[in-house]
Amino acid sequence: YRVGIIGSEGIIGSWLKRLFAPAASDIFCSDLNSKLTNQEVVAASEIVFLAVPLDKTISVAQSLTGCFGSNKLLVECASVKKPVL
Repeated sequence: YRVGIIGSEGIIGSWLKRLFAPAASDIFCSDLNSKLTNQEVVAASEIVFLAVPLDKTISVAQSLTGCFGSNKLLVECASVKKPVL
């Protein structure tokens, strides 16, 4: 699978990179200072992990509106300790 990780430099994102490195055919990553944009990561990936801080989850997800088709899976990995909305 082609795996994308948005928030790849944080605790969860970096753990996901290590987890999928042996199994994924490609891993595409974005974070605050990365070469790829979040939209480019989604375009290149089949499975996308959203591993951003809880207070950024909604805005980042909204910025990806229209990037997902029926052939992509989004997995949200924020640590929810209180309601997001």
